Amino acid sequence: SIVSNKYRYVSAFLVAALWLYYKKNRKLTSVKKTAVLEGFVAKGFEGVKRQCLENILSGRDDGVQICCYHNGEKVVDISGGPSPMKRLFPESLSVIFSCSKVLESLVIAMLVDRGLLDYNTPIAQYWPEFGDKICEKIKVKDLMRHQSGLSGTVKPISLDTLRDPDKLAAELLKQQCAFNPYDESEEAKRIAEQECFHVMKTAHIDGFTQKIERGAKRQAYNAVTRGFYSSELVRQVDPSNRTLSEFFEQEVALKLENMDGRDCYIGCPKSQQARCIQPSEEGGISALIRIISNFLFPKWLLGWIFDDFSRMYEFEKTFFKNLFHSERRKLALQAFSAVENAPGAMIIAGSPDIRSIPMASVTGVSNARAMACIFSDLDLLLSQKAFERALHTEGAGVDEILARPVTYTASGWGADRFEFVGAKGWYGWGGIGGSLLLFNPATKSSFAYVPSRLNKRLFKPRGVSCLKEFIAAIEKL
Repeated sequence: SIVSNKYRYVSAFLVAALWLYYKKNRKLTSVKKTAVLEGFVAKGFEGVKRQCLENILSGRDDGVQICCYHNGEKVVDISGGPSPMKRLFPESLSVIFSCSKVLESLVIAMLVDRGLLDYNTPIAQYWPEFGDKICEKIKVKDLMRHQSGLSGTVKPISLDTLRDPDKLAAELLKQQCAFNPYDESEEAKRIAEQECFHVMKTAHIDGFTQKIERGAKRQAYNAVTRGFYSSELVRQVDPSNRTLSEFFEQEVALKLENMDGRDCYIGCPKSQQARCIQPSEEGGISALIRIISNFLFPKWLLGWIFDDFSRMYEFEKTFFKNLFHSERRKLALQAFSAVENAPGAMIIAGSPDIRSIPMASVTGVSNARAMACIFSDLDLLLSQKAFERALHTEGAGVDEILARPVTYTASGWGADRFEFVGAKGWYGWGGIGGSLLLFNPATKSSFAYVPSRLNKRLFKPRGVSCLKEFIAAIEKL
């Protein structure tokens, strides 16, 4: 209608004016003339440092750490920031959010290697109460691939409960699956196909190449809850009844203490709290303007207003649109608000109390040097057969929360998450603040990126820009 078009044009004009004002002030206050960036870069990998420096000088990044391995050798280990006061040091520790899931999946793979778990076995066989209260058929691989339906909680779980494994286990058994992955009814199939079609419309625009098989299981990202269930699963099968964080500390971090991998924790211990940084966050007004503009303006205009770091992909827009759809909004809100009194990334990362709680999918605390080291040579932790089993995939699923197709391995590592921008063959994941932890078995490479300024994009443009330079350097060798 004429009224709706007029409203759209007026809104676009106002947002454009605000954005231009923002860009003008950004040039005056955010663009840096100098940067402190120190560390080691091997010959041929200078492009990673150049891109990192450009991100800092352009104002996209503040403090940053990047570490890369190739063929088992460290080839990049840099850290810095726009000034000595705002830089990160190599030893600085940060909450890495969902990069913690990469560590979580490693522990599950190690337990499979030891014969204590099997990906194709129902969880109920290891944890009988799970079968009685939740579902008898959900398998270990369903949980790790975000296909269990346990994407959120009925109500947020208190911090006191999270500190006590017994209380947490009891609370987990009170939860309900958002969907039953083994429901074969016609209605369940109809809903699955409906959600698949909804997401794939935008995925096609973004150029995703993953093919979705007809009848594929429903998939909904377990932002927080996967780590709760996986930790209790570890406790059920480990001969010493250790939680996942305790297993990781003793069987991974301590075994690598003579290397750089020691500085990695799931839940920050009291002795390391002083080393944790206080992160900053992208300004609320600038983020809001960027989001609204991406919805209002046509692509040709977005290309003039935004650089590649600010233009949103269609799946990111769909994620926001879903927040205005009753059922999809409920699914997303339950997934991202499973913890009481922890409403956002800044609260979690900035609170010594919350980041000390061992939440296996969220509160990994580490630095780029340790993260890259752990995944530089997994032969130290896994047999070749176990590694191959951990990497096994069964095709992509359409994630109803992330609003895009995602392929997960049996152990839960994301596979080819950034393939659509040229990063094929990489496994791992990214955190809500922008951190990345990825590895490539074919090139025996690992990549870790940790920023001090949190950015909540589903796509991780700053880290991916440096990853692409790393990949380009490998291809030239």
